[in-house]
Amino acid sequence: MMDNSRKITVKDVALKCNVSVSLAAAVLSNSKNNIGCSDVKRARIMKVAEELDYHSNKLARAMKTGIVPLVAMCIHHTQPEDDLNLYLHDLLPSVTTALKLKGFNTILISYDTAEDMMTQTQALVGGNLISGIITNFPPEHCVKIADYLKRINLPYVMLGCVKDEAIPCVCDDSTALIAKLTEYAEVHGFKRAVKMLAVKNVKGETEWEPLPVLFPSSNEKYDVSALNLQDRDTLWVAFGEFTRRLLVQQGINEKNIISIENKWVLVQFKPTVFVRSKVAATANQAAELLTSWIATGRIEEPRQRVVKVLPEDIELII
Repeated sequence: MMDNSRKITVKDVALKCNVSVSLAAAVLSNSKNNIGCSDVKRARIMKVAEELDYHSNKLARAMKTGIVPLVAMCIHHTQPEDDLNLYLHDLLPSVTTALKLKGFNTILISYDTAEDMMTQTQALVGGNLISGIITNFPPEHCVKIADYLKRINLPYVMLGCVKDEAIPCVCDDSTALIAKLTEYAEVHGFKRAVKMLAVKNVKGETEWEPLPVLFPSSNEKYDVSALNLQDRDTLWVAFGEFTRRLLVQQGINEKNIISIENKWVLVQFKPTVFVRSKVAATANQAAELLTSWIATGRIEEPRQRVVKVLPEDIELII
């Protein structure tokens, strides 16, 4: 009779199946070197392992293969009320699930600055406690973080568009979304549309992050750094309710604001452009790119993956 007070080992599974320990271990680790094992015998081993509630010793396997089943997911710190935080709230479980399907667990690293991110990950990298890193990044920290990741000689993937084509990353192609916003701006007589994101800095103060101008109706050059929030010729494209609310507080007419939302339950105002979430696709691409690099020791091409926003995923609510 099996002693339920101790941990079940691969030897217990092998004895009950009347097979060698090496064969049972090969089957339970999904090894491709288990030659001579029939499908019937394999199914028997897997069934017995489940009945005995066997769990593989991931630490022992990591010591043998050199691959630690743990990936650091680095998330740039945001305030709870930021619209960006809603995206990250969806991103973390999506990446965790995608990596779990590849046999990896996730450790969360929340950071404020590039230096903070480096400090937190250096101990993990130096101790060989992780096999890879997936990280988002604010634009101002992109170069520092990219340079650091290239130096540590560990598989990594950056979430966002990176100019250096040698860096593995997953970014968005929002051509269809831009076309929809351009059409709306043109129909309603706006000279330009500027994407806006309001964020809280580490001191809790609100800062504006103006993003690219989407639609110039003339040859005039628009200096995004010299924003005039009272400009009636501009359509302000707000990333979510928090940004929209702050634009209204700045005295901007609601007719000059259009929101972008990725969750239907958050569509509270009109006009709004509803974009069905692409977070899962981003997570899957990142997990595939990273785990392939970990397994083979090389970056699979294309090393820069693009997740497209399709026209059918966009709905204009007026």
